[in-house]
Amino acid sequence: MSEAYLVLKEQTEAQVFPFGIYDSNTLIGFMMMGYGKCWQDAPDIADQNYTLWRLMIDKNYQQKGYGRQAVELAIQFVKQLPCGPANYFWLSYETENQAAQSLYSSCGFYETGELDHDELIAVLDLEN
Repeated sequence: MSEAYLVLKEQTEAQVFPFGIYDSNTLIGFMMMGYGKCWQDAPDIADQNYTLWRLMIDKNYQQKGYGRQAVELAIQFVKQLPCGPANYFWLSYETENQAAQSLYSSCGFYETGELDHDELIAVLDLEN
């Protein structure tokens, strides 16, 4: 993972924030957020905006509220604008992933109708 992170940092101007998700002392998930274009063919929305790039919760801990809590903490983090001003906090998910759509929409994200490759883009307006 650290090698992939170093390659990413060398190839982009993006800021990347990896986080472990824990239940007490047990690692149960991973979340990565970024600011700016975190990869070469990132969608236009990535420019000077924050992204929830990855959210993974161990299958034994899913449906227990950890994902929602992680997203809520991520929103609090980006609203502090740690890398500078932004209009949006955006993410993408596969069109058939109803669990992701439900989670993110309940946290205030809405679909834009745009795609990042084959994934739907959803945004949270940071100006409100």
